[in-house]
Amino acid sequence: MNKLFPVTLVLLMSIGNIATPAIAKPDRPNCNSTLQSVKKSLTGVRSFQQDKLDNRGQPRGRTLSFDITLKIDAEFPSDTSQMAIATRVIRNCSKIALVTFAYYQSDGVNTYGIKNGQIIEFTCIDAGSDKKTKWGETYCM
Repeated sequence: MNKLFPVTLVLLMSIGNIATPAIAKPDRPNCNSTLQSVKKSLTGVRSFQQDKLDNRGQPRGRTLSFDITLKIDAEFPSDTSQMAIATRVIRNCSKIALVTFAYYQSDGVNTYGIKNGQIIEFTCIDAGSDKKTKWGETYCM
């Protein structure tokens, strides 16, 4: 029994050392602080909303969308800014699969989401189409 103790101790110490770097990431902001930062950085926002996604083919465990609705007279962030914001939100919020930017009472909508580990702008499919959208596609006008 005493002969196994050092081997067991070394094995447990090895497992602990392997797991430690994956557990602790103190420099990565948490989801709430990321969302608060996004809210403070945008002007002309009418609402922020998290919605539950039905099964649309999104990555497993990512069950929420984050919708940003701007006032009709607000300046719409550039595509580059939208992609940067969506990337921050999706990378720091493990449950969020997509971020949508929209003008209030308008057809102007841009959607970004995670697909195959990459953040992409969703492809626009004509709203009049009979085609059912797949993950990575969205209806637009």
